[in-house]
Amino acid sequence: MVVNVGDGNNYLLTERSRRIKMPPMAKLKTGRHTSALKANRQAQKHRWANHAAKTQAKDLAKELLSAIASKDIAKAKETLPKVMSAWTRMGRRNIVPHTTASRKIARLSKAVHKLTSAK
Repeated sequence: MVVNVGDGNNYLLTERSRRIKMPPMAKLKTGRHTSALKANRQAQKHRWANHAAKTQAKDLAKELLSAIASKDIAKAKETLPKVMSAWTRMGRRNIVPHTTASRKIARLSKAVHKLTSAK
């Protein structure tokens, strides 16, 4: 992600919050790999967005599994649609393969239905 700290320079923030000084866009000559720089910026944004979506879906799945382990039927039924939505969205956006998303949804919903029918 490119940020302007206030000293007039643009910095590229890496994963570990290190700042790498970038040349200002105005000083580049026309046609000198500007499209490659833009593609790199877009790839970084997409990578971070995909990582955030994947983390959120995994956290929701863990929350659902803990509700199943504690046999909390109400919380499991409440969390299941959120988990299904998150994993479906990731499969649709090709963050994970759609078959992986489908398999995850099937196994989690099977566990919830097994819990509700066992009461």
